[in-house]
Amino acid sequence: MVYRTIETSTWTDPIIRKLPANGKLLFLYLVTNHHTHVGGIYYLPPALMAMETSIPIKTVNTLLDRLSEVGLIAWDGVSDVVWVKKMFDYQGKGSRNALGVASQLRTLHNCCLIPEFLEYYTYREIPYTIPYQDPARDSLQEQEQEQEQEQEQEQEQDTKSADVEAVWVHYKTHRPKVRVLGPEVREKILARLSETFTAEDLCRAIDGNFRSPNHCGQNETGTEYHNLELIVRDSKHVNMFLAVPEVGEKPVLSTKTQRTLAAAADFVASRREGGDDGQT
Repeated sequence: MVYRTIETSTWTDPIIRKLPANGKLLFLYLVTNHHTHVGGIYYLPPALMAMETSIPIKTVNTLLDRLSEVGLIAWDGVSDVVWVKKMFDYQGKGSRNALGVASQLRTLHNCCLIPEFLEYYTYREIPYTIPYQDPARDSLQEQEQEQEQEQEQEQEQDTKSADVEAVWVHYKTHRPKVRVLGPEVREKILARLSETFTAEDLCRAIDGNFRSPNHCGQNETGTEYHNLELIVRDSKHVNMFLAVPEVGEKPVLSTKTQRTLAAAADFVASRREGGDDGQT
C-alpha cells in the first residue's frame, strides 16, 4: 500500500480555502489517488477522475482549469497529464526518487509539461534529458505533411469533379437538349455529394424524377418538372425521388402527351370507321 503525505496547514492555505468543496476534493484526490507518482506528474484522464470522485465530467474539466489558474497544478489536456506542483518536494527525497521521476517522465510521450517540470525542479538533479528534436527535420516533415494534404485535397477535388460530370451526363440522357450545367446546380450537386449521397444515388434520383407521374405532368396543370436543380435541391428532394418505385422500362407520359396520343388514336379510329362505311 502506498501512502501520501498531506501537510496539515493545507486546510488553512488561503488558496485552498477559496476553492469550492468539489475543488478541494479534486485537489486532494490528485495527491492521493492510486494512479499518482511520487514526482506528482502522471497520466490521468478526466473521465477516470469523474468516475472515482463522482464529480460530473463537465465540473472536473472546469475545476482542472481553476486549479491550474491558482497555481496548484498544471494540466495538459492534449495528453491528459497532470502535474501537482510541489508534490515531489513533499512525497520523495534523495537520488533514488529522482531516478524514479526520470523513468516516469519517459512514459509521458514528451508531454508539454516536462520542460517546465524540469526547470521547476532543477535543484533535484533529475537525470532526464528532453529528446533532441531537429528543427530542420521537423520542418521537412511538416512540408511533407502539407504536400500530402494538398495531394489528398486535389484527388478529392478530381473525384468530385468526375462525380459531378457523371451526374450531368446521366441527366442529359433524359434531357439531351440541355447543354449547360450552371454553377448553382453544380454547387448543389457537390453539396449532395458531400453528404451521404454518391453519384450513383443522384443518378437514380434523376431516374426517379422521370418516373414520377406527378413530375411527368400528370398533375392539375399538366406541367412537367424535370429541372436538375429541383432534383438535387436538398437531401429531402433526393430521397423523395430515390423512393419513386421502379415501374419497368415503359416511360411515364405527361398529360399533354397522353392527350395527344389519345387524340391521334381517336383520329385513326374515326378514319377506320369511315373507310368501313365506304365499303359497305
